Amino acid sequence: MKSDLGGCAYVVTAHKQSAVTHSVVGQFTSPDDLNLIVTKSSRVEVNLSTDVGLKPITEFNVYGKIAVIEVFRYKNEKKDCIFILTESCYACILEYVDGKIITRAYGDMRDKNYSVSQSGMHACIDPEARCIALRLYDGVLKVINLNSSSKHLTTAEQRIEEIQVVDMCFLHTANKPTLALLYDDNSSRHLSTIAITLDNSGSGASIHKGPFRHTQVEQDTILLVPVPEPLAGILLVGHVNITYHDSKNRSTCSIENIVQRTIECVTPIDKHRYLCGDSCGELSLLLLDYNETRIPEERMRLATKPLGRATLPNTLSYIDNGVVFVGSTFGDSELIRLQMSDDNSGRHFISLHQYDNLGPIKDMCIVDFEKQGQGQLVTASGVGMGGSLRIIRNGVGIHEYASIDLDGVKGLWALKYLSSSSKQDSLLLSFVGQTIFLRLEGQEVAEIEDLPGFTNEEQTMYAGNVTDNQFLQITEKQVRLVSEESLKGTWEPDENSQINLCSVNKNQVILGVGNTAVYLEINDCEIVEKSRKVFNSEVACIDVSPLKDNTASDIFTIGLWDVSVSINKLPLMEEIAKMELGGDIIPRSVLLNSFGENKTPYLLVSIGDGALFYIKLKDDNTFSTKKRIQLGTQPTSLNKFHTSNGSTVFACSDRPAVIHSSNEKLFFSNVNLKQVNHMCVLDSEGYSNALAIVNENALLIGKIDDIQKLHTSTVRLNETPHAVLHYEERQVFAYLGEFNEDELKEVTGPDQERNKKLFTPLSLQCPYKSGLTERENSHNVHNGYTSVNSLVICDELTFVPKWAHLFDVGEISVCMCVAELGKKAEKFIVVGTAITADEQECKSGRICVFSYSKEEKLTLVSSKAVTGAIYSVKPLNGNKIICAINQQLKVFEMNEQTTLQSEAPVANHITCVAVDVSKNGFILSADLMRSISVFSYKPLEGALEEIARDYHPNWMTCIKIMDDDTYIGAENSENIFICARNADAPDEEDRQQLLPIGYYHVGEHVNTIVEGNLVMDVHVESSITPKRTFLMGSVSGYVGLLVIFPEKQWQFLSKLETKMRKVIRGVGKIDHESWRSFESDSRMEDCKGFVDGDLVEMFQDLRPEKQKEVITDLTMDGAPVTLDDVVRLVDDLCRLH
Repeated sequence: MKSDLGGCAYVVTAHKQSAVTHSVVGQFTSPDDLNLIVTKSSRVEVNLSTDVGLKPITEFNVYGKIAVIEVFRYKNEKKDCIFILTESCYACILEYVDGKIITRAYGDMRDKNYSVSQSGMHACIDPEARCIALRLYDGVLKVINLNSSSKHLTTAEQRIEEIQVVDMCFLHTANKPTLALLYDDNSSRHLSTIAITLDNSGSGASIHKGPFRHTQVEQDTILLVPVPEPLAGILLVGHVNITYHDSKNRSTCSIENIVQRTIECVTPIDKHRYLCGDSCGELSLLLLDYNETRIPEERMRLATKPLGRATLPNTLSYIDNGVVFVGSTFGDSELIRLQMSDDNSGRHFISLHQYDNLGPIKDMCIVDFEKQGQGQLVTASGVGMGGSLRIIRNGVGIHEYASIDLDGVKGLWALKYLSSSSKQDSLLLSFVGQTIFLRLEGQEVAEIEDLPGFTNEEQTMYAGNVTDNQFLQITEKQVRLVSEESLKGTWEPDENSQINLCSVNKNQVILGVGNTAVYLEINDCEIVEKSRKVFNSEVACIDVSPLKDNTASDIFTIGLWDVSVSINKLPLMEEIAKMELGGDIIPRSVLLNSFGENKTPYLLVSIGDGALFYIKLKDDNTFSTKKRIQLGTQPTSLNKFHTSNGSTVFACSDRPAVIHSSNEKLFFSNVNLKQVNHMCVLDSEGYSNALAIVNENALLIGKIDDIQKLHTSTVRLNETPHAVLHYEERQVFAYLGEFNEDELKEVTGPDQERNKKLFTPLSLQCPYKSGLTERENSHNVHNGYTSVNSLVICDELTFVPKWAHLFDVGEISVCMCVAELGKKAEKFIVVGTAITADEQECKSGRICVFSYSKEEKLTLVSSKAVTGAIYSVKPLNGNKIICAINQQLKVFEMNEQTTLQSEAPVANHITCVAVDVSKNGFILSADLMRSISVFSYKPLEGALEEIARDYHPNWMTCIKIMDDDTYIGAENSENIFICARNADAPDEEDRQQLLPIGYYHVGEHVNTIVEGNLVMDVHVESSITPKRTFLMGSVSGYVGLLVIFPEKQWQFLSKLETKMRKVIRGVGKIDHESWRSFESDSRMEDCKGFVDGDLVEMFQDLRPEKQKEVITDLTMDGAPVTLDDVVRLVDDLCRLH
């Protein structure tokens, strides 16, 4: 095989799952705590409810996709436990002890004699915590007796008559555990109850008929909600009605006029009030009014009250004091507070906080706006009103407040000068031969003639507030101490000398004067020289930053022209440690800083070519091993400032960066500015906690983002995006959207017009529209919905909509690409559509070719009707396109009359769902059921030829060509695999067969794969050398990074993963190797060719003695590895994402 990419893959999480699947409330971490526990696919987040909102406590991953999570409390215990059931039928009971998640009991609930029910898994816990009921298989009920003290969960199995169970729950009865079952018998829907008798042994159970049974309940009933004692009844929730049932009473309330769509979830507020959420995001309050004195038929009355529209709910959890968590899989989740009165929009709640959700990601593209290797990922996310474009970037953003055009600034400093000011009020800007002063009044900035005591006739090298309400100004000629608006003291260098460099803290100054370092201390109205030292080489840079806040420094750092740095003790300047940097490029800036919660000391040294050395200091302030990273191409200036992450460093250069710490690792996050020459912290009345930044021609004032690994920006669409692309030549994004006009008509509230504007799809907000703009008399009614599809053009920076083309009635926009077509090789946006009909398979569609001119006009240039839905379209050979149309692959080109002509049809698919094209013209196609195939296109013959195929059955979701001979695919059982083509095999049959060389269970439904990475290649002296990187987007909002490594590095990572499996035990005792094994409906394969990066990178969280245990007997290149080697390697892996 020519390719060496396959079989050496490393998969790690770049963005965690964000779609909320379940949420529960309980006292999990402490008897005095109230916790909201949220699950997102296989991840569990535990939050503490506080007066100021939710506080994250811990999070953990489960080696399985969570199907059920419940909280319960064992008898005579003071806090709750969690019960988790995965889709693979593993169950566990977890508790929180001393800050750790402990597995209290666990078990495998699988049964080889049965197949998992197609109607889904159901599990619920008796309110008295006597037992857990599981309905995993049709006609079988499993009961876990919670009176057992065994750590192994065992079940008593009972056959039941209710085959197709829709929902089930336990009733609040004190005698025996009583289970209510909502089930279907193909003709109608029924409600039955089952009483469970538990034996004293703690393992056995028997079942009997329960207290009541109701046949032929409303056919659209989908949810059962138990009602607490004294009623101990049950609510049956349907699309039209909510009905209350118990052994004596029955009452029904119509919700047809209250609820717009199907009720998705219900949470109890108290015994008489329930909060309901429907699939449109409408919340309503259900009231239970029970009065024993009424006649039997009217003792229970139900009433509903609309509360307004929130996010699209998948789960509701009432926390306390009117606060509710609304968890969503289709949009952002939300924390709200219920209130009696409505706001101006008619809502009876206020939003307290929103939680970003990228899911479901249906398409994405990666864009490098600055052309510096810094990718930004743009995803088509969400559904309906929760639809959005999400812009995900690695690094730090500066949000600009104000800017002033200024050339030639050599430095700037902020001062609190006025005695009446509580914050900084002045800026000093240094130029060649002069200094100017700016006064800050609110958000106004004005130049003033002078500051008393300061000189403006020289270039300032430093200015700032120092001890005892004094000010310091340093120029080439002197050090000036200012107090009470007058000059109180000066220090000047020897005759014929000048100050070249300086570093200052609150009361200490180090000066560089030629090859001499001078140490000054600042007292009350005087400057005192304490010591000086002559070095063997001229001083290049200097720093006296204290490693502890608000203290004087007992050391300083100096960089010399002989390309060395040293740490020296104050006040006498004795040398503590010295390091030769190597090479012939002199150091330009040095800085001592303590990073992270543990205040780990580092020395940072930047040199003239933009490289940066970072050296961890030992306890005695000597050096450990130095590491190097290439930040930019020009000299870098290092400046300290404070954020919520602690002490942080801003690196000013042509590629500015913020250096910060997380989990005791240093990270270098790029800043969204092209050039920063100087910066200072600015905290004024008008600009609180801001930064003042100078580039080549302007002064900027702005605020820095919270420092985190990934930042997400949201463009609200209020419609479902199907696809997104970047049209670089026109500097725009394009997306395909779909919304339902009925949803707009259903927007209610006192201020209905305002609300409609709030929820209006972005496609309808475009200033220019084309296509089917008159829709009132044309309705595509499908399940009662009116669907409108569109192509929308947005500005690439602001995402302001520019143009929308609305497609024909019944036409769904499915896919698109930018392609060159025609003799002139002009670029067009090509859209593939599907035209819906009553048939099960779509039998028609269109290829629409659009031009978007420099004048920002969108024109439909050509349209071609085809016999099927177009599931995928890609450019081919520079002037053609290839389309996946139902069973066919077809190539099209555009003639001079702008007519699309087809050639080379291949019809050997069941349904061709995706296509990809390599740079050399190889074509990869994905079949709905029959995995992947590789084709070559022969332009002279106008023919497609299949050259290789994977013969394993895989239900495909997306594909990507890694190179001409290696391909990656994702299938609907949440697995990915890599296949390779053996083009050099002597046997024709071997050449035609794609060999699977990698199998991996991601545990995520992957919809899209793109090549690229979110982290800029900063040329670190790294122990790893990635060959290629790819990003995967999934339904849950997960973004995974897939890295291809050279085989030797990958083999070592594979051995490290094997060792880590023995040390890291999965939550609930679930086996990691089984979790990552490829498993689908038709086959199982052991994981191979992939390494789980999430597991490998947990090496950093181990205690040193555990780390040493893991690396025992590990070798690299035949030699045993050291702990430092592995720590550095894992550090480098973490910096990939």
